[in-house]
Amino acid sequence: MPPDVALPRLGDPLRIVPNHACAVVNLADELIVVADGRQVDRWVVAARGANT
Repeated sequence: MPPDVALPRLGDPLRIVPNHACAVVNLADELIVVADGRQVDRWVVAARGANT
């Protein structure tokens, strides 16, 4: 991170664009879908923990 950019504070929303999200998704029971700053859906992760 560039030295002139502040780190996010605890609770700040972050936009993350991973190039490979399998491991990240596997850590959550559900995903919150946001569009235009509003929650529009929730996706249950059916295969949670099943990537062994």
